[in-house]
Amino acid sequence: MVMQDAHESSDPRAGDIIFECPYCAKGLVIDRRGAGLMITCPDCDERIQVPASGSAGEVERVEAGDAGHAAGGEYKHLDEDLVSSRERVTQLMNALDEMRNRRAYLERLRSDNLVRFEKLGNEIAAIQSALDRMGALLQDAVSESASPPNDPHS
Repeated sequence: MVMQDAHESSDPRAGDIIFECPYCAKGLVIDRRGAGLMITCPDCDERIQVPASGSAGEVERVEAGDAGHAAGGEYKHLDEDLVSSRERVTQLMNALDEMRNRRAYLERLRSDNLVRFEKLGNEIAAIQSALDRMGALLQDAVSESASPPNDPHS
């Protein structure tokens, strides 16, 4: 992206932004990709913002014979940019739909897993209760075998 003096550029290309510095009125030319950038004016060293292509501050210095060619080229670039933008929007919309579907799937999976974990928790609690009862029975059996039997005949 090269900035040029508008007077030095005898043949601005289609899509170039031609404008004047608001401080010193120097005519400048910059590639259309420079729209909106902050630059330093080569004459007065002031910081200026490159206008958007087609903005009110833009000064057209295209020769009358080149006007149709430049405009046609600009429209062609705009058409290409528009087609490219529409394709990108379509891609992004498809990606968004895929993400929404994935999110819905993951939310259903999470919900199903919460139900499963609740059931597992209930089963673990039932098993723990059964283990506690078995432990109590074993404790009773151990204490009975450790104490001598009372012999009624002795």
